[in-house]
Amino acid sequence: MTAIDAQTLLSQWQAEYKVPGDILWGGYTELGGNVSDGYRMGQCNYTRYLRPGTAEWVPRSTIYLDEGMENAPRFFQESTLYHEFAHANAYNEDMESDDHNAHFREYRRRKPKYWIGDIILKLIGWIWCR
Repeated sequence: MTAIDAQTLLSQWQAEYKVPGDILWGGYTELGGNVSDGYRMGQCNYTRYLRPGTAEWVPRSTIYLDEGMENAPRFFQESTLYHEFAHANAYNEDMESDDHNAHFREYRRRKPKYWIGDIILKLIGWIWCR
């Protein structure tokens, strides 16, 4: 998946759900972890910034996939990207980290095919992320 593809998907999902703020593709990077301490396929970093010329705080989420995911089939990359998007979407609505609580799960359930991909990755993701 190219950076353009990933950002296009994030932008489409953001428009579909009318998410406030920014949700950005950060790229592939080494996220660390292993099977014994929980390998990571994706990560969402949160921040907010003061919109220039206003007193309005704007949420910004940046999504990264582990560098091993670059070799995973596209469906699994998209499943991980959507999992992280669900985190970003929940954060951008209220600017609070929602971890894997009900707010996050509400968004994750909106695209069942990616939820299924995410479940499968919990079992086989170690193939790409070690």
